[in-house]
Amino acid sequence: MKTGVVTSFIFLFMLPFFCEVIAQEEEREMAAAQLIEARCTKCHENSNYIDKTHTRPVWTLVVLRMQILNGANFKRGERAIIIDYLAERRPAPLILAVAEFFALILPILFFLISIIYYCGKRSKKG
Repeated sequence: MKTGVVTSFIFLFMLPFFCEVIAQEEEREMAAAQLIEARCTKCHENSNYIDKTHTRPVWTLVVLRMQILNGANFKRGERAIIIDYLAERRPAPLILAVAEFFALILPILFFLISIIYYCGKRSKKG
């Protein structure tokens, strides 16, 4: 009986805190969605990204490409908000995540292996 009363008291005491946290999270998500709508739909329809799923690194590359190559204008901190929102709301399924991982890592591995091979050939000549 005492345990139930204590648990109820703790729950009632913490309830406003949990409601505040939930409200802040909902407000953050709405702000992020509005930011994406404001920035991304200047150049294309929202259907261009709403049906896409990617891992966080690929969403980062997509947003950077939009900024660098396509001239998307982000204020300080907006890029991170957009990337976080897309990565949380539009995550890649496992098979796509694996494919994206290899698509990102293979060029790096190829480059490193080429350097090692070239340095090895060079040291044998000299």
